[in-house]
Amino acid sequence: MNIATKIAEFSRRNSFIATRSSLEDMELETRALTEPLPTNQQAYRNHRLYIIERWLNKYQILYPKGPVLGFCSGHPVYPRSCVETLKRKEKWLRKGLQVKANEIPAKVLKHSRKQNKEQDVKDDDYGEEDCGGTVALYGQWQTEPLFLPPAENGLCYFCSSQIIIGVLQCPNFPSWGRLSPNCW
Repeated sequence: MNIATKIAEFSRRNSFIATRSSLEDMELETRALTEPLPTNQQAYRNHRLYIIERWLNKYQILYPKGPVLGFCSGHPVYPRSCVETLKRKEKWLRKGLQVKANEIPAKVLKHSRKQNKEQDVKDDDYGEEDCGGTVALYGQWQTEPLFLPPAENGLCYFCSSQIIIGVLQCPNFPSWGRLSPNCW
């Protein structure tokens, strides 16, 4: 058996496996979409299609509060696609997004006592004092792309969406610190 026939046989076997695998995936997907809503609340905790508002964590919200698909023990059931993750202003800045001006937070959380002792009362990135010991959380629908001024003196930012005119990013070069100054 030469190499060409081995390669042809191998690709024929793999195409059969890939076809069978994709058929199984389609069958599982259709079963998941056609199954009825779960009858107990615990089943909604990690369900991939449905959610009850009760099982959202503190950094999640339903937006938009989509169609009610049914009820379970008096709780409305929503599609999982309506779940949005909330972040602080600083986290959105790291992703290259800024919170729109005069935007009201989607959710406000209280700091724990431990966090209050560690941080005391500090100003956040926008200079607003957080006297109440709370954290304002915003959703992606409340943000817009971050526009930065041209680079001066080699400023460095968190992600590629924050690259500004006059700056070059080399994301896959982790060992800049090991280069000698003669290479610059």
